[in-house]
Amino acid sequence: MKVKLTQTMIASIPIPEKRTDYRDSAVQGLTLRVEPSGRKSWYLDYKFDGRRRWWFIGRAAYISLSDARREAQAFLGILAKGKDPLAVPEPEMTCGLLREKYYAPWVIENRKSGGETVKGLKRYFSRFDERSAASLTVGDMELWRREMRETRKLKAATLNRAATYLTAMLNWAVKRKLISANPLEELDHLKETDSKKSWRFLSKEEIAVLKEALRARDAAVRAGAVPCIYAEPMGGAFADPLEPMALVSLNTGVRWGTLVSLRWRNVDLAHGTLYIDADSTKAEAAQTLPLNSSAMDVLKKWHEEAPDAAPAALVFPAPMGGMFYNVNKAWYRLLADSGLGHLRWHDLRHTFASQLVIAGIPLNTVRELLGHKNIKTTLRYAHLAPQGLRAAVECI
Repeated sequence: MKVKLTQTMIASIPIPEKRTDYRDSAVQGLTLRVEPSGRKSWYLDYKFDGRRRWWFIGRAAYISLSDARREAQAFLGILAKGKDPLAVPEPEMTCGLLREKYYAPWVIENRKSGGETVKGLKRYFSRFDERSAASLTVGDMELWRREMRETRKLKAATLNRAATYLTAMLNWAVKRKLISANPLEELDHLKETDSKKSWRFLSKEEIAVLKEALRARDAAVRAGAVPCIYAEPMGGAFADPLEPMALVSLNTGVRWGTLVSLRWRNVDLAHGTLYIDADSTKAEAAQTLPLNSSAMDVLKKWHEEAPDAAPAALVFPAPMGGMFYNVNKAWYRLLADSGLGHLRWHDLRHTFASQLVIAGIPLNTVRELLGHKNIKTTLRYAHLAPQGLRAAVECI
């Protein structure tokens, strides 16, 4: 029933035999419900999205008529804007929530380096975990860069790489409509003038020195003069895997990660082909490489004495099984003994590419052999082909 409620009337309402509702004539939907137990409660009867709903305001013993009307009117004011006052608000999309709940599971599953990406986001940007992802500014990033330079002495290349982790996550969130826009879209990369990107490739003379050093080391391992990578020297063409690993890298240009993850099913000795799985490449694309005669000879000899030559077995297994982490101890001792100086394993890949370019192989062919997505990456070797430039100017 609809009545003009007063505080005096509410106090004098008799206890009913069954539940009774008294609707306030002053505020639409405000209802005083009286139970047979004598309990009196305030409710608001309203509609949202075509459905009738009830909102419990509180017990009349503690909430007066004027307070109940005020609460009901505030509720109806929100309702008039087309919003449900009882809807549970979505949690604010903070950088920490975006990373942990949404981005991390996806990037770990879909990107080979996903784990490193998540570690990088935590290492460099945990300070923003409580910040709304949409509220980040270029100014925030400029301040972060200055602090990283001053406190951690990070160079521009490292800062650029770290910023890429964050901007990639924000772009990903925009595509999935988790945020409306990437607030760091206008962030510029730093000029990497303070970063020395040095790389080395061996000349033909140095390649000969390296090969001779590998042969000499192999003989020393057999004689017990040099530590063996495995528990004891092997009895075949190679005493341990260092020489065949280096020669395969030198003749195929494969990266270290690809080399140590190769399985015998990836090696086709009958047709001289190396099949590289997509998850073993930096570009995350499967690749088929032809093997030259030197690589074929090494792999055939190694296959004959390999600890396990089953198709699923690793071509170069670590001493305790599984994949190698590195062979630094044996590698750097070899370099010291040979007089070649500092040479990263990755420089064998640079040597492979450089020798191809010097021999006049087109850069696009070199790009395909190296598995580069973009020819710009391969162009670092362009200066090694002066004969191509000379031939061009001689046409005039």
